[in-house]
Amino acid sequence: MLLKTILESEYCTIEYALDGQDALNTLIKGLKTSRPFDAVFIDKHMPSLSGIEVIEQYKEQEAKYKQIRPLKVISITGDPSISNEEKRLYDLIVSKPFSKSEIREAFTKSVTQ
Repeated sequence: MLLKTILESEYCTIEYALDGQDALNTLIKGLKTSRPFDAVFIDKHMPSLSGIEVIEQYKEQEAKYKQIRPLKVISITGDPSISNEEKRLYDLIVSKPFSKSEIREAFTKSVTQ
């Protein structure tokens, strides 16, 4: 909810998920309804599906939609050991604990790249 509070002031539409499966369903629904998301902030450690599983499965679906801009993925993590394999999934990584300015900067970078 902290991310939601920070990002709402950035004039963007916020949707949030309670677990990994919900996040994946929400992202895929965006694809299927021609309203894909521009960016996602995702934690590696979530119930149901990990952030890694969510992004891997989403990217498989996203590849079927050539006309859309690829989703920008921002990892929110307190895990200091992110492998190179994991890093390839993310456009940006924000470490916990994070500040409001770090979130705003990551959001701005993600939507202007």
